[in-house]
Amino acid sequence: MSSSSVNSREIILKIFSKKHSLSLTPQSLGFLQNLSETYSLNSTNLASIADSLALAYLKQDDCSSIVDADVLKKVYLNLQLNYAGGISTLDNEDYVNEDEIDPRNYLKIVDAFDIPRYSYAVDNKSFVKHNTHSIAAHPSSLSQLWLDRYNTIKQIILRNEFFSPPSTVAANNHDRDNYMKITSTKNLLGRHNHRFMLFGMLSQTTDGRHALQDPDGVVVLDLSDAVPGEGLFTEGSFVLVDGVYELLTDEPIFKTYGIGHPPSEKRSSSQDVHGHIDFLGLGGISLKDQKLYNRIEKSLDHIGFIVLSDVWLNELSTQTSLRRLFEGYNSAFNDFRPLMFIFCGNFSSQPITSSRDIREYHDSFNKLADIICEYPLLAQHSTFVFVPGPNDPWSSGTTTTLPRKRIPTTFTRTFEAKVSRTYFTSNPTRIRYFSQEIVVCRDDAMSRILRNNVKVKEENGEDGEDMDVKLKKFLVQTVIDQAHLSPFTINTRPVLWEYDHTLRLYPIPTSLILADKYDRYELKYEGCRVFNPGSFSFGMLGSDTSNSKPRLWSVYRPWNQEVEYSELPGEE
Repeated sequence: MSSSSVNSREIILKIFSKKHSLSLTPQSLGFLQNLSETYSLNSTNLASIADSLALAYLKQDDCSSIVDADVLKKVYLNLQLNYAGGISTLDNEDYVNEDEIDPRNYLKIVDAFDIPRYSYAVDNKSFVKHNTHSIAAHPSSLSQLWLDRYNTIKQIILRNEFFSPPSTVAANNHDRDNYMKITSTKNLLGRHNHRFMLFGMLSQTTDGRHALQDPDGVVVLDLSDAVPGEGLFTEGSFVLVDGVYELLTDEPIFKTYGIGHPPSEKRSSSQDVHGHIDFLGLGGISLKDQKLYNRIEKSLDHIGFIVLSDVWLNELSTQTSLRRLFEGYNSAFNDFRPLMFIFCGNFSSQPITSSRDIREYHDSFNKLADIICEYPLLAQHSTFVFVPGPNDPWSSGTTTTLPRKRIPTTFTRTFEAKVSRTYFTSNPTRIRYFSQEIVVCRDDAMSRILRNNVKVKEENGEDGEDMDVKLKKFLVQTVIDQAHLSPFTINTRPVLWEYDHTLRLYPIPTSLILADKYDRYELKYEGCRVFNPGSFSFGMLGSDTSNSKPRLWSVYRPWNQEVEYSELPGEE
């Protein structure tokens, strides 16, 4: 150990241990010593920086007397941002020193299996953290799954202005009675021919009739005269129904006159209520940091995320097209920086069923790594994220459960050795970029939701193109209003019971990428930018003219949360 290292160690320990009574772990001490060596700090500067870090650490909500390395790194990055963001520049609040910011340090990829499990506790009116046991869940986990979905949505409903009774003293009796009230199924008994509004899960009885189920019971629905609201309704989704409780036969039914999705809640409103909850397990973001992050996001207007889906790496034409794509972004690197490439499966044109398929699948990732390494600017400065599709190993096609684990390291070990900033992650996965949360899910959601649709709002006088636009809008509304990526029954869309919380869309993310083999689209709903990037390879297999078809993908610009369509012209 050199004398400078010994000297820096003594200075750091003096500041943290003696002055601030903090104990450093070996990882924390190593991080601070690396800072000292990286920036060649003299004794005076090191002591000043160590003191600033210690003071900032003590202000953290998750600090303790034993300094955690991850928390210390977060403190360091925030202090770096405060300097770069011009906090001391009182005459110019929009000033940002971009040279002091490396956006890669604020880009976090969160695997679904690393997300902490929270469920809404009705008694506490807050989310409570639980331990996730295993993939092989206890039988009680299934009932808890539905209860968690129910309680999460109901707490949103009860805060909605149309469902909240006036709380002011000045409110008159008319105001107090003139709001929507949700009735439990158990309170319907003996109250025939009265009108109610119910909330629960849309299900089906053993004899094939539609029913509504809540924690207190089940009631059969008569949907023959129901007027549906906007959106698509599936068994397993949670709905509001308005109607009359009737007893026309031996079995009572609920004559439904209106059915609709529950209201959603903007991300900012959810954060006002539950902002102290660390849903991603990355540490909370204070209001002060949120404002600073927003300023820095807007200043980095040259940053973009490249999103591709159905990248069939086993096809030579796909490899050729990717080389052309990388060449274009590499040559334009000074003007536009592709901070991240998000590749969504499937990564093969056919399911992996034989030893030959396994070898071909493995070799295709090695070839992709070689192509990327041909462009050093991208290989060194961009981050590459891979989200598996329905046919990627190991899965069984349409019966694949969600969430699903990353592509096995057997296929990716060589790739990860060649390309340093690589994340093979789960489906779905989450990305934090400064203050933004981006959810990426690869699933053929449109075809599945149409196959299992109970009722679609019918409108006359619309052509096919308009209905196609509305279907895309309805899909987005359904997923956001249901606050869940899989608003289906377990039989329709199997999920891992103990990890159902990883599919939850609450609070609503900043952006949602629904990679689907359906036509690409993009729209904004409740402040969330939702888009399907389009298929880079789908429909091109087995065609003599496949190279003449354009390759489709999308570019997400985080500074303004806009999406740009891109395509690579086919070769004649």
